[in-house]
Amino acid sequence: MRIGLVVNPTAGRERAARFHSGIARQLTHHGHAVADLSAHDAATALANARVEVADLDALVVVGGDGVVQLGLNAVAGTAVPLGVIPLGSGNDNATGFGIPRDPRAALDLLVHQLEHRPTGLRTDALRVDTTSGTRWAMATLSCGIDAVVNERANRMRRPQGALRYPAALATVLPRYANPRYHVVADGWEWEGRAVVVAVSNVGWFGGGMNVAPSARPDDGLADVVIGGDIGRLRLLGLFPRIYGGGHVTHPQVDVRRARRLSITADTPRQAYADGEFVGDLPVTVEVVPGAVRILRQAT
Repeated sequence: MRIGLVVNPTAGRERAARFHSGIARQLTHHGHAVADLSAHDAATALANARVEVADLDALVVVGGDGVVQLGLNAVAGTAVPLGVIPLGSGNDNATGFGIPRDPRAALDLLVHQLEHRPTGLRTDALRVDTTSGTRWAMATLSCGIDAVVNERANRMRRPQGALRYPAALATVLPRYANPRYHVVADGWEWEGRAVVVAVSNVGWFGGGMNVAPSARPDDGLADVVIGGDIGRLRLLGLFPRIYGGGHVTHPQVDVRRARRLSITADTPRQAYADGEFVGDLPVTVEVVPGAVRILRQAT
């Protein structure tokens, strides 16, 4: 098989760069021809993948959720499956797909799937339309305080890993005011002030927070999590519960489902998905069933 390989060299404090050649060698050892499509910037790597995708039997991405989104935007709507080796700081997609966080175990699983189920499993994805255009996303789109914290975390050098998101929250929260949102979905509508508005396909975001515990990436629907007009002190108390999914029992947290929805706000808001900026509100999100095939085990 001809395998395209995209490695984000800066992912996981440059751990991905150290695994780069070893992953290529292992794939070659198992009889695959490897086309290394990696680049020093995401735009060039995506362009490389799009040029080559018609001649690939699979595309393998190595890094965090950002490189998963890159791979998705190269293969969505094609029959080329996507393989993931998690080496980022968050790896929420890998968590949702049941892919081992240890890169060696993830590579073993990938090699096994290439041999025994090379077409991958049909998996839903989010098609996101904003003022910046159309983009595919995989895990969770957010446009509340979660997006503001995401933006702040992306600019922070320390701390690394799972501690970066709480640290960013601590800097954002003191001056944050909840905007008023209007969410229009297929079959329901919601309007009011909210601290969190998240549309989840995989169920995870922020490097290990189970924002939508009931979300599944192959049911044709997204879970829409709306945290109402929750104040700063109550949010601090609620925040730790997000890691285990216990926040959904809070009376001001509303979880609904939708195939397609639009979100507007009364103040300028940014939308982030898979930890990446995707555009400004207004945003329209549509779940596209089977938009991508993922080299993963059934969950």
